Amino acid sequence: MFQFSKHPVLNEATIMSVTFRNHLKVPITDGTFVVEGSGLLNPKTIRIGDVGPDEQVTMSEEITPMRPDYLNMFATFSSKELRGVVGSTTVKVNQREKWLTKFIKTLKHK
Repeated sequence: MFQFSKHPVLNEATIMSVTFRNHLKVPITDGTFVVEGSGLLNPKTIRIGDVGPDEQVTMSEEITPMRPDYLNMFATFSSKELRGVVGSTTVKVNQREKWLTKFIKTLKHK
């Protein structure tokens, strides 16, 4: 499952979180996430270690969208017991409203 701390806006940082829940009745060992998204995040591997039965783990990463569009995010979870558990989402990255950009520039010049 993907979540964002705020709606992604072009060239503004936001926190993206990815959650995995172990629905098995046995522990999962040596878990890793590989997360990537075109225009959002270069492929990144995050080691999360062991996940107990019915336990959930969340990894978070700051991202700064580089282009406005509908962009795809992918996360792959792998461990010794499971391989290639894939989740994905499509994110709409908006441009900042032009009136807000002009307003911020006027504040910086005062």
